[in-house]
Amino acid sequence: TGTGLINRLVGGVGIFGGLAELYSYSVFVSADLDDPFEGWYELTNRQGPIAPLTMKLYVESRAGTFDFITGEHYGSVDLRSGSLVGLRTAERLNLALLGNDMSDTVAFFTGTIVNDSLVGSFRVGGATENARFRKTSRRD
Repeated sequence: TGTGLINRLVGGVGIFGGLAELYSYSVFVSADLDDPFEGWYELTNRQGPIAPLTMKLYVESRAGTFDFITGEHYGSVDLRSGSLVGLRTAERLNLALLGNDMSDTVAFFTGTIVNDSLVGSFRVGGATENARFRKTSRRD
């Protein structure tokens, strides 16, 4: 109405607030690499943009003839980096690659463990891509 400043504070002109983020960082926690299968695997052969450049795999636990696998995947052209979960049975490996928030499966890997390599294929929707990974000596 143009009558001036409306104020319900006695002796005050207004209340202002703000928020400033001072620090933000991620903390990566991992277990020791105890099992010969565990470690970093780097892509050596790909046929498309789905396969990640690297995967770090751990044996989370064992139940009979099954090993439950957890880990991380990095560097895919089509997929964002994230976590993975899976199952190893003898020489077979099945992995589900998860998005950053771990609420959605973004791809599947089905393959075989051949010496120090993983050979198999990634599946996203109807697209399939063959890939081969070799275990590296990377320890971080």
